Parts: sequence; C-alpha cells; structure tokens
Amino acid sequence: MEYPQFLEERRKMIARVIQAGFESLSFAGDAAGAEAVPAVAHRSQSATELAIAQLQPRSAEFLRELLADPLIAPERQRAEVLGYLAKLEGLAPYEPNLDLDLARQLGDRCLRLLQSVAAGTPEEVRLVQAAVSYFTIEDDLEADLASPQGFHDDQAVLTAIESALRGERGI
Repeated sequence: MEYPQFLEERRKMIARVIQAGFESLSFAGDAAGAEAVPAVAHRSQSATELAIAQLQPRSAEFLRELLADPLIAPERQRAEVLGYLAKLEGLAPYEPNLDLDLARQLGDRCLRLLQSVAAGTPEEVRLVQAAVSYFTIEDDLEADLASPQGFHDDQAVLTAIESALRGERGI
C-alpha cells in the first residue's frame, strides 16, 4: 500500500471512530419529545477544546482525527520527529519550496513539547502526540513540500496546542 493511500485509509478509519463516538452520546429527555439535554455536565474548557477553538475548521477537524489515534511511546514520537527532519534535510536540495528553517524550528518545538509533558496528564500527552503527528505527516492539510507555506498549518497547530497547554499548566 502506498503511503498516501495508507494516510487516506487512516483518516477514514479515524473519521468512523469519531462518528461512532458522537453517535454513542446519550441524551436525557423523555420519548414524548421533551427537549433533549446532554447527559454530560457543563464544565470549563479543556486544553483540547482551547486548542481546537484557535484553529481554522479544517485544521481543527484534522486535529480531532489525530487525537483519536492510539497513544504512542514518547521515544517513538521523538524518533519520528528526528526522522522526518532528517528526511527533509535530504530533500532540501531538490525541493525549492521547502522551508527547512521553519521545519527545524517546528521540529524543535515538538521535541520540547514531548519533553514538557513526560509526566503530564493523559489529555496533555494526547495533545502533544497529535501535534507531533500533524508535523510528521507530510501531506496534511497543506502539503509540507508543495509550497513555501507548506508548514504554516503545522505551525498554527503547534502554536494552538502550546497556548492551550500554557493555559492549563503553564508549560
């Protein structure tokens, strides 16, 4: 299976998982048509909600898909960041649109995030994993190598997650 096809299949599977989660939400209310009230109590916004609220709709949707992924060991995520940066270094002479300086900065931010949430809450760990995944997926919403702005969506996602985590615990 080709990598782009794998990514598309992965996105479809994640979308099905997310949809199943939405469909399984229970609502309180009687069968006579009383107004349905979510069974979940209202609470202040979580770091995830704060991050998603800062993003454009398409980026927010893609981030939600990444948040549904199973957790990956931080060492593997670190290796993925370093491997992606090494790949970009090798491609740089042949890709005129590649903003290697920005890619390096984003990679460093991913590595710092991984280190900062080593003992974090499950939500924080999942948010950082989603940020790392977003960065290391070459063909996300704005393909990293397609234009000089290819990493701008990655940068927006990282900034939103960093901001949300700072709001949660001062990272």
